[in-house]
Amino acid sequence: MLASFACAYPPDAPADACQHMMQTAGDSQTVEDPVVGAIVTAFVAQDPENAYDSYDVLTGWRNAVDELHSINATEVSFAVFRQVNQGVVSGGPSVWTVSQAVEYAVEKDLSVTILPLFETDQGWRGNYDPVGQEQYVFQTQYARWITELAAIDGVDRFNIGSELNAMVANPNNAGFFQGLLQSVEQTFIAQGNTETRIGYAANHDAFTNSGHRTLFAQDEIDFIGISAYRWLTAADDVQSVAGVGEVSEEVFNSFVRNWTDFLDEVEHAAAEFDLPVVLQEVGAVQQNYASRAPWSVAPGDWVDAGAEDRYAFDPLEQRAIFESVITALEGRGDVFESVTFWTWEHQASRGRRTTDVLGTQDGFESFAIYPTDGGGGEYLTEYLSTVSQPVDVINLDEIFAEFEVQ
Repeated sequence: MLASFACAYPPDAPADACQHMMQTAGDSQTVEDPVVGAIVTAFVAQDPENAYDSYDVLTGWRNAVDELHSINATEVSFAVFRQVNQGVVSGGPSVWTVSQAVEYAVEKDLSVTILPLFETDQGWRGNYDPVGQEQYVFQTQYARWITELAAIDGVDRFNIGSELNAMVANPNNAGFFQGLLQSVEQTFIAQGNTETRIGYAANHDAFTNSGHRTLFAQDEIDFIGISAYRWLTAADDVQSVAGVGEVSEEVFNSFVRNWTDFLDEVEHAAAEFDLPVVLQEVGAVQQNYASRAPWSVAPGDWVDAGAEDRYAFDPLEQRAIFESVITALEGRGDVFESVTFWTWEHQASRGRRTTDVLGTQDGFESFAIYPTDGGGGEYLTEYLSTVSQPVDVINLDEIFAEFEVQ
């Protein structure tokens, strides 16, 4: 985020003091908050190039970018999905689709991150670590896909993967990840790309293990990504968020403390590598107990069967989750570059707008957020409306004294 400056000085100040002040300001330092943005995604069966799919992902992505731009967002992350079955990587928005979306976002002056993800026939990708022939097929096809994505122009941050807990933790895969990083770096060189930075998004509970430390120590890594679906309400304290409606001040403050403790832990780990951090994913559904299990589409599954309003619609708990992480990040922009929230709504983002299309009693299992959702998206819209370019504080007396000496 660029700094802006006011050029005002006394009438008796030297004539060129203002110009000198502007030059001096360019070198001055400010303490900023992290940039706030959102993730835009589409899933494996949704691509305009596939005849069986009636939804135009690119149009949806462009619409989402337009909306983010209109609410003063300066960052968007494109989460690009694939399906993995027995090692075969398939489906999802094409590389061409992604490149067109990136080009459009750049035209709207948004900083762009690429976040490659996949779903598997064996469950969550974090548990996926193929062996034998399946490993060969997967690593070959995944590396090809990542290299093709790396050739897209206009990207500011490029993740080589996300939440690959088991694979990264397995030392036998270290060579694969080293080769993947080198392939991306070589693609950048071949494209004449000196701007895009490389990272990897580690899960919130895995970023300190030896496998991730080995990965983050590679020369090609420029930033540490964190997928931050971290619980904010402990299992023995779910009663504090039982019922729907605005959370209490005490509960909100506990959210901020839990985020602060987590950010301290992340900052300590990142210091080992002298790398900036991106909270690549923060999200929650609009359901009661979302703070207990923000990673879940049904957080009520993670509390006792007799808990009050177990699956109730509760956008205000989601709002408190979003607001509390931004509160905890205040003034920490020197380490935490940005935070992006999962996931800005369009038709391909698993569910249309609750209040606009389905009514408040249906459809809220979606993670989709938007400006009038009554929860996290509405809070982000309000927050971004207050964000302005930071103003540096400049000592005018020192500048004027310098001109008097001259």
